[in-house]
Amino acid sequence: MRVAGSAPNSTLCRVLGTISSVHDLLKRRAFLHGAVKQCTASTFQFIYKKQTHRKRSEPRETPALERRYRRKWIRIERNREKQMLDLHTGTPWESVTFTAFGTKRDIFFNILQEARALALQQQEGKTVMYTAMGAEWRQFGFPRRRRPLRSVVLEEGVSEKIVQDVKGFIDNPKWYTDRGIPYRRGYLLYGPPGCGKSSFITALAGELEYSICLMSLSDGSLSDDRLNHLLSVAPQQSIILLEDVDAAFVSRDLAKQNPTAYQGMGRLTFSGLLNALDGVASTEARIVFMTTNHIDRLDPALIRPGRVDVKQYVGHCTHWQLMQMFLRFYPDQTIAAADEFARAALSHTDKTSAAQIQGHFMMHKADPEDAIRNIGTVTCVTQTRPSPYEPCSSTADTALD
Repeated sequence: MRVAGSAPNSTLCRVLGTISSVHDLLKRRAFLHGAVKQCTASTFQFIYKKQTHRKRSEPRETPALERRYRRKWIRIERNREKQMLDLHTGTPWESVTFTAFGTKRDIFFNILQEARALALQQQEGKTVMYTAMGAEWRQFGFPRRRRPLRSVVLEEGVSEKIVQDVKGFIDNPKWYTDRGIPYRRGYLLYGPPGCGKSSFITALAGELEYSICLMSLSDGSLSDDRLNHLLSVAPQQSIILLEDVDAAFVSRDLAKQNPTAYQGMGRLTFSGLLNALDGVASTEARIVFMTTNHIDRLDPALIRPGRVDVKQYVGHCTHWQLMQMFLRFYPDQTIAAADEFARAALSHTDKTSAAQIQGHFMMHKADPEDAIRNIGTVTCVTQTRPSPYEPCSSTADTALD
């Protein structure tokens, strides 16, 4: 039996992504210990001064393992190609071969099922990140420990509203079906950098026990067809995250004003993105989050209802946020001390990001009084444009009320 990589089947991809689990599994269940290495050698010829010479290569050891699994001998051989992966054809870069005596093949499927269960057990309680590789999604790095939702402090009530809306969408697919509404939901978080947009999405995925599929629209190899395909084969129970969408697409008015500035920004077309988000061939049962620092650079067609159902401004820290962050970092402090810190911070500037406050707390981990005294050292976020960071005046932000 030969198992190869780059398979579209999600179950097999999980096994191949954690194929070392098979090795661990057999080590745990082995009755006899000891590894075997397979030796191979080859002969090649070359021509020098019109004479043919033959040369035999030195024996090369190929990793192989022989174990006893459920009272049967299993031989495992793992091979890796020099070329890791062909992004266009999806050619496998790694293969694992199982060999066993007998005529029953059930033992191979039992190994894969048990390895898959072991891999899922290792991911339990963690958030899995996926990134687009060629025509499929590949796990990016190791699973991360789930971030508590309370660790991301947004403006009062904002986090609860979004969580309630997402859970309502997940729990009511029949409501959409009965009314003929496409079963998908789009969210846009916008505001200054460092205010918690991406952090909140990561914490939300942990709260929902969902994975995150990261996709960069500015990727030069991304085309309309590939984007549509990736959205259709995204892992189940996952959030598709499109960060900094303003970096890939700009308003058509801005492009007309300075056409040379926005040339060569990738093969993905604007119409292709719109059709993938809300077209005839767009998939359902999908949650898409987009983030941007400059909402004024986005084309209105991209953020209209149906493609973006909920827009939420995530801005600089308010008095309430500053108090909550202070109490979270210093849980033994009083509300009066938190209020004093918030007032001191706002007296210097009202444009402080959550990332700046967190960095300030990290410099004064053990001394909350020192954190209050030195709050003036937190630098102000400089703005070159006054308009992008202001909340929308439309009803989009109050769609959850």
